[in-house]
Amino acid sequence: MLSLLFRFGKYDRDTSRLLAKRRFFNTFRPHLRLVSLVCFVLGVIATCALPLSIGHQSVDADERALLIGQVARYFTHMDDIFAGNRLSWDQQALNNSSSLLFEELSSLGFDTEIQHYQYPVGEDGDLVNDQNVYGILRAPRSEGTEAVILSAPLVDFSGQQNQFGIRVLLNLAAHFRKFSFWSHDIIFLIPGEGLYGMKTWLDAYHGLYCDPMDYRCDNRPIKYRAGPVRAAINIEFTGSQQFGDVGIYPEGVNGKLPNADLVTTVVRALQYEGMNVYFHRNNIRLNSWDPWFLYYDIARQNLLDFLSSQALGLPTAAHSLYMQYKIDGISIVGIPASPGITGIPVDQLARGIESAMRSVNNMLERFHHAFWFYYLPFADRVIPLAIYLAPIMLIIASAVFMSLDLWLRSGSKVIPEAKSREKSFQMLQRPFGDSTFTEMVRPLYIPLLLLATAHTFSFFFLGMKEMIKYTALAGIDQTRFIWTSLVVAHELFSLYFCPLCMRILTGEAGASNSQSVAAWKLLKCLACCECGLFLVVLATSNPSLALILALLLIPQVTLVKPSRDLTGNALQHVLLAFFSPSTIVLGFTFVPGMEVIVRKTIEQVIVGSDLFGGSLMYWLVLFYWPMNMVTQFILSMEI
Repeated sequence: MLSLLFRFGKYDRDTSRLLAKRRFFNTFRPHLRLVSLVCFVLGVIATCALPLSIGHQSVDADERALLIGQVARYFTHMDDIFAGNRLSWDQQALNNSSSLLFEELSSLGFDTEIQHYQYPVGEDGDLVNDQNVYGILRAPRSEGTEAVILSAPLVDFSGQQNQFGIRVLLNLAAHFRKFSFWSHDIIFLIPGEGLYGMKTWLDAYHGLYCDPMDYRCDNRPIKYRAGPVRAAINIEFTGSQQFGDVGIYPEGVNGKLPNADLVTTVVRALQYEGMNVYFHRNNIRLNSWDPWFLYYDIARQNLLDFLSSQALGLPTAAHSLYMQYKIDGISIVGIPASPGITGIPVDQLARGIESAMRSVNNMLERFHHAFWFYYLPFADRVIPLAIYLAPIMLIIASAVFMSLDLWLRSGSKVIPEAKSREKSFQMLQRPFGDSTFTEMVRPLYIPLLLLATAHTFSFFFLGMKEMIKYTALAGIDQTRFIWTSLVVAHELFSLYFCPLCMRILTGEAGASNSQSVAAWKLLKCLACCECGLFLVVLATSNPSLALILALLLIPQVTLVKPSRDLTGNALQHVLLAFFSPSTIVLGFTFVPGMEVIVRKTIEQVIVGSDLFGGSLMYWLVLFYWPMNMVTQFILSMEI
């Protein structure tokens, strides 16, 4: 009956469509591995091309109400009333700094308060006892429904006195109270030492307090409040030395960035006052007549600095915690002047900050016109999302195509297209035993069990974070010992213990046969799929970390393959072990000059995850480490 229907041409159109689909599918499927390789290579090339000026955009405010640089600035050198000895910074004054700052802000007529706090560091760590001082200038033209923060910590992020920054803040506080055009309440905040003061004050301002059962924590509520904070500008100028240029730090915890309009406002306001503004403290001048390769080199250095800072997700300055509360914040830092170069006068810097504050004051709502996702090759140029995300997605697509190739190859046989067909009806002539429904069995229980085992074992490393932190604080020998132990445990579990357990529990090692595909292919397929899924998710929140993990991890999961050649297998084991997190950290501890940096970074990553909500440790331990372990599982399985 079916042959008669084909003979009379009733299914000619459907048959042609099915044949066209199968022809395309059979043509495209053998080239999936090549497509995977091409995507990875193109992604790497596109990443290397990011420093080129072709993809850079000059920053310009999308919110026209900001009127950057178009407002009058009234600050002069006569307004520098805190010059000289009015603020004494000897040791006795530092011990009573909160009282002195409270008196200065109270004398200006602000709602001023000293907030005492006590914060525990770690499970059994020391207690941080300090004080925050803040004063609120009530806006005469509004009902106090919106606020802006101008902050200057007593001690900057490098651990030195922020004498110049507090001087500028107090001068601006005395200057701002003279005018009645403010439509936002202005909060002048001077947090205590470190980031604990800033976190404590922000928690109290938003109604978050310590656990009553934790006797070590004392986060007292604050008396005065303003409205929701729309933006925040932080000032950090170390000591009282001369500063030739200024830099900006936009990155927050977990790589969060403020709205691009805030960055544009601060950069343009400072530039209009004649100051050179750089990204971080990379004060390398670039002239318009410089060749393209010099532009590329400077942009490359800035992008590497930006990528490393955003990927680590650690606080870079006191403003970093503002983004945790959906407050767009940025830090202005001072770059010391070279010998013989005149530094920036206080009135010049104050006018630039005054201009930025006046522009933010024009806003009647949150920053929302510009974007939150961008790269900064320079302080006044950005790489938009559409340009920098394409290389990341190309690299991730490499793993997706490899996963698709492995899944299709493991599930069915490739049916050869008929070389001849009957003239009377259009039915394909296939070899005997081959059918459209010819499929291979996919033994998924072994790959799924191995994936679950790798992720479960990663919690063992996560539970050792306090021990790792204490050994990092104790000394370099203790740090090397604990990381050597982790390397040995990781390798023993990956190479011997887990494969042995699989053979005992399942009675087989996942080898292929006439009806079942090899289990290592399915494990590699699932690993590639998982990498693509989680890296895409990560790219939406921290693209720099997603890019670095993709460059490290995707070659491992796409190129690993068990071999009957013992030398080839051993070489792959060595390379995979070299890229495991424990081996990387252990290797850096033996690099001359890196011992202190490694110990400090380990401590900051663990403390940042516990206190400030950093996610780097969890991505490394719960994602990268298990995936590296899975690649070593693959080498231990039978072909």
